[in-house]
Amino acid sequence: MRILVIDDDFLMARSIQRGLREHVVEIETDSARGVARVMNASADIEPFDVVLCDFEMPGRNGLDVFAALRSHIEPPILVLMSGYDDVVDALFIADAVLIKPFRAGEIGTTVDRIKARRSYAQTRRIRPMAPTTAEIRRGDGAAPPSVARPTK
Repeated sequence: MRILVIDDDFLMARSIQRGLREHVVEIETDSARGVARVMNASADIEPFDVVLCDFEMPGRNGLDVFAALRSHIEPPILVLMSGYDDVVDALFIADAVLIKPFRAGEIGTTVDRIKARRSYAQTRRIRPMAPTTAEIRRGDGAAPPSVARPTK
C-alpha cells in the first residue's frame, strides 16, 4: 500500500514509517502540503491508499485535512490519529480513529476492516435494480421475487 503520514511531530511520523516497512510510507509535517500531495498524487495516477493524519497540528487540524480530502472523487482511506480519547466523535469524517500510542499492526487491521466495509458498500451499490412495474407488464424484465407473474 502507498501511505501518507501527516503529522507535525516528525519523530512520531518516522516511527510509524519504520513500523510499516512492508508498505511505501511517505511523511509530511505540514497539513496544507499534505493535502496538496494527496491531490497531486491522484492527478499523477499514483494515489495514496491510506492517509494517517494527526488530529492536533498547527494550521489545519486533522478534521480540516480530512474535510478537504473528502471532496476528492475517490478519497483514500482516512485514519485520524490522536492522543486524546475525545476525538472518537471524529468518526463522522474519518474512516477510523487510532488513539496514540498504538502499534503498527493496529494500522493494518484498521485498514483491512475499512477496505472490507468499503467493498461491501460498493457491492451493495451496484446490485441490479428490480424491474419497474411497467417493464413487468410489458414482459421486459424479470419479476422481482415479491411480484408474481400472471399464469396463462
